[in-house]
Amino acid sequence: MKTLLTLIVLVSISMGNTDNEPKSSEKVIASESFATPAAFGFGQNFYLDADKDGQADFLFTTVYENENGSIHTKYMVDAIGQNEVLAIDNDAAIADGGNAIDSFGNVGWNKTPASILEQVSDAEGNSWKGLWSGDRDQYVGIRVVKDGKSYTGWVKVFIDQDAEQAQVQGYALNKAANSGISAGEI
Repeated sequence: MKTLLTLIVLVSISMGNTDNEPKSSEKVIASESFATPAAFGFGQNFYLDADKDGQADFLFTTVYENENGSIHTKYMVDAIGQNEVLAIDNDAAIADGGNAIDSFGNVGWNKTPASILEQVSDAEGNSWKGLWSGDRDQYVGIRVVKDGKSYTGWVKVFIDQDAEQAQVQGYALNKAANSGISAGEI
């Protein structure tokens, strides 16, 4: 009877761990926080080599457009090569600290440039639009795609609307392929 009970317990324990979710022990997170944040803006691009292989993976820049007499300044992130940015349409999906960097609903991985925040200047002054609010730590989801595998990460961005300055303050990348990461996780 003891043998049968032991066998049942062992089988139930072995069957209990059948999920395919990455385990925290599978995470190998590489992160960097910049002592001097990397500014990006007019005439000043910032290239991020998230996987440290000597090639830029993402470009942070601004784009200017004249539309019906108003100037639109878009603070952008552009995935280089096969890499991707977490986005909603053409806007970077902004995650709060602790939220999983993952696709869901209308949020998905995109290879095209994504707007982080947009400043609109017209005769009535400046206004801002976009998903980024700036009143808390916020992160842009990134994914490095290499040799058929993907590596998920985040980039912490700060945009000072009063000074009209944008900065990348740091980033992290889960170097365990096809595994997740949460915004701000290091």
